[in-house]
Amino acid sequence: KSASKNKDDSAGHSRTMEQRFEVVKGRVYIHLIPQLLDNLAYLVVCVPPPLRSSKTIVAFLVDCGDAAAALNQIYEIRQTHYSRYDEIDLQTILCTHKHHDHTAGNKALLKSDLVRVQQVVGGAVERVPFSNTLVANGDVLTLPSVKGNDMNDLIEVECMAMPAHTRGSIVYAMRVKECQDGLVFFFVGDTMFSGGGGVPFEADTETRNDQKLYNKNGTSHVKPSAGSKAVERCFAEMLYRGLNEGANTSGMLVFPGHEYTSNLIARQFRAGGAETSSWNKMPPSVFFETASHYYVASHRRALPHNGKILTVPSVISRELSINPHFRSLHKRGEHFIRALRQWYRHFCNEKIDNFPANGSMQRSSSAAIVPTLNDSNKTHSSETEWNLTADDISRPVFTTVFSADLDSVIKELDSSTISTLEAAKRLRSIKSSLQDNVIRRRPIPGTLPTDKSIYQGILALAILGSGPCAMTLADSRAMNLPVPMDRNSDHIRISKARLLSVLRGLDLLSAANDGQKVIQMIELLWNNASEYCVDAEWAHVNGESHNPEESFEIENGMDRSIPDEIQLGILKWCLYGVEANRPSWFSKFCMLTCDELPEPKERPAHPVKSMSMRRTNGELVRHDVLRCPLCRDATGCPKVADISQSFTTEESP
Repeated sequence: KSASKNKDDSAGHSRTMEQRFEVVKGRVYIHLIPQLLDNLAYLVVCVPPPLRSSKTIVAFLVDCGDAAAALNQIYEIRQTHYSRYDEIDLQTILCTHKHHDHTAGNKALLKSDLVRVQQVVGGAVERVPFSNTLVANGDVLTLPSVKGNDMNDLIEVECMAMPAHTRGSIVYAMRVKECQDGLVFFFVGDTMFSGGGGVPFEADTETRNDQKLYNKNGTSHVKPSAGSKAVERCFAEMLYRGLNEGANTSGMLVFPGHEYTSNLIARQFRAGGAETSSWNKMPPSVFFETASHYYVASHRRALPHNGKILTVPSVISRELSINPHFRSLHKRGEHFIRALRQWYRHFCNEKIDNFPANGSMQRSSSAAIVPTLNDSNKTHSSETEWNLTADDISRPVFTTVFSADLDSVIKELDSSTISTLEAAKRLRSIKSSLQDNVIRRRPIPGTLPTDKSIYQGILALAILGSGPCAMTLADSRAMNLPVPMDRNSDHIRISKARLLSVLRGLDLLSAANDGQKVIQMIELLWNNASEYCVDAEWAHVNGESHNPEESFEIENGMDRSIPDEIQLGILKWCLYGVEANRPSWFSKFCMLTCDELPEPKERPAHPVKSMSMRRTNGELVRHDVLRCPLCRDATGCPKVADISQSFTTEESP
């Protein structure tokens, strides 16, 4: 009862005073600060070492929409968790973007006598109110410190430019130094929410004609930075940057700027919504994970006033199932892999049997061990101090299994026909059966993709294999981002290391998905495409400049004799036989373009030109009603032979 007697003016819209997220045991913690109607700020504090004379806690704040609420809660946090220390010295404010509900408190905190804020950090093109430190993509911040307590010794914060919600939005990625756990803490503002993403107010423009697929083909201009595709590209960038630092999706914590979870998930189940007709095309595990999290979120947000519990932070491993943008990325990854398999069957001269393996990426994100503090290293919680780690956040509330699988184990245990060890092994494995689609699909053999499918495959390559680009040429210089490809998307550079990393994060390169073969086929595609690269694309192979993807390539044993980045136009020609878009004479001589690159080398006739196979989007669909766990009860459950299904989602390469 005493824990709930917080003053209304300092409690905010949720009960968070007892909570803190442990980053470094006994030293660095994250506190949630509710603001306004549903906004969230985050206070990151660094406690001085126990043997030092310093009694000052240094801190920075991520987003401040209400200075009074922030100051009141910082005072209450010190009283609740750090009463034996002199003060919490707030020195820096990190602003994710410029919107008023995230920056309205900047001026008051700068002028307040209660804190000594010296820095207000914002994106270089964002015009954050009262910002005095401008940052760009890849910048590493200098964090608060006092004598005897330096936050920079323990953690680092990297700036990641995410142009979508606004053109200068920044995601702050916080990592622990000299730590092998691989945890990443993303302060995302309105770039991502649990169960959705921010509205792309300042992404590239997208007309109704751009959204239509019936008139698209391989030569159509793709816009991976337009509309919701820009949001997906930012999500893919977070996957890539997190995985490239050794984390897995269970170790990537997301701290969004709003508590929107229950509303965003409710939309997915609303009749007539975009997701309503798609659930039957997803594995049962995706539906039940989303429904379970909606139930948990609805319960927490329906608690009495000042007792509401937040549903954030979240973890990427959960968002892969419950977030429509991540599900869309997964679908794009499947589309690309399907195109890759068709290319391998019909057009690739070299086969995998004669091609050496290049490292192992079979570890599935869903099977990965959560890299977190174990119970012995975690600060113990009490009634008034709730110390949380990534393990607490990623642990599911519900586990869904097929009743028949569970009943079978119970029956065999009752009859003592299996040992307890065998029963435990079976129980651990029955969850995975929900991850398989109950309706299996694969392309019709001996057919080629249609124009619509080709366009979708090219767009998938652009979103998965290239990072976010700036909205303008001036933005690219200020934010350290790639220039926009406004007139010829064939010049977009696709990174093999990025593509593989994102596919792995989406759990598309697991052993169950023949991940090693897919990796080898991508290597073959890059080998084939590199024959037609211009000299400029080979520069980094023999040059002295350091490429940020090099460590990834070395770690996974990739062939360093070919470029990591290849133009989209060359890759689409290899995959589909679609010729690259040639600029008109007017574009060449009369227009100043920011995406001017050398023309690709001349290429021979593609084998697709001599093929007479028809093009179709048709699929072979298989559904065994006698074995389907959703339909078998309707058949009276006849006894059928236990024959494993050989039908797979794709033909074997």
